[in-house]
Amino acid sequence: AWQNKALSGLYPPGSPFKLITAIAALKSGAIDDSTVFECDGGHMVGRRRFPCMGRHGEVDLRTAIQKSCNEYFYRIGLAAGPDNLSREAIYLRLNEPTNVNLPNETKRMTTPSREWKKEREGQPWYDGDTANMSIGQGYLTVTPLQMAMTIASIAKNEVYSHPSILKQTPAQLAHRPMPKPLGLPTEVHKAILDGMDRVVSLTGTARGAIVDGVNIGGKTGTAQINKKDGNLELAWFVGFAPVENPQIAVVALVEGQVLNQSFGGGLHAAPMARYVFEAFFEKHPEFKIPPELIQAQL
Repeated sequence: AWQNKALSGLYPPGSPFKLITAIAALKSGAIDDSTVFECDGGHMVGRRRFPCMGRHGEVDLRTAIQKSCNEYFYRIGLAAGPDNLSREAIYLRLNEPTNVNLPNETKRMTTPSREWKKEREGQPWYDGDTANMSIGQGYLTVTPLQMAMTIASIAKNEVYSHPSILKQTPAQLAHRPMPKPLGLPTEVHKAILDGMDRVVSLTGTARGAIVDGVNIGGKTGTAQINKKDGNLELAWFVGFAPVENPQIAVVALVEGQVLNQSFGGGLHAAPMARYVFEAFFEKHPEFKIPPELIQAQL
């Protein structure tokens, strides 16, 4: 049977969750938007070394988002602590269905917490659990639709939680619940968007999502699902555009089919999102940067 995986597929969010880790760390006061850490390729948590995909040297928040530096997010996730990570994910409603007007949306998404682990596994929460959660792995599971709502919320600095596939009349829109504030000061919010803007650039991980005349903010990710004989990888891209006036949020997720095959979001998911962005901005050229302004910027 066909399955609508946008609503019913459950996946670890991987690196796109790092945006939530950043928000939790910023809102809790664990860091500010200029906090710098040294990335030397990994971070010791207890007696275990949690790896980074590179040695990024001195990294601030914007660069950590651009380069998807695991070590930066381990550090800020541990500094914020698991309670703040869980609270922020719940505030963005990753723990419950979106109630979109379509059938068969799952209710089994998981936002873990100390209490959840104690109840489910009879075990305490460890720092290693926090490190895993900080980069969107561990016990976390989400649907692609939830991630699309999360990216729309981050783009607008407001929490949007009532998706609909029906075109809303002005009267219906007027009676829709008002979005809650995401709660980031303007300058701090801008730091996150700057980092996402750099992701979809010639030096970022999502070059494949670039669209001429549009500034796109994004985040790529590769998440792993553990199977009996190895790992299946998932390629994520989440993004929105234009950065300066968000109109559309897009999530692309590709499931790897071969065990232990490397499957990156930048290579596999970002180009899929580009087609969606291109189609939207062909219909709505009024949101593109005029060619004469692009020339002036060069």
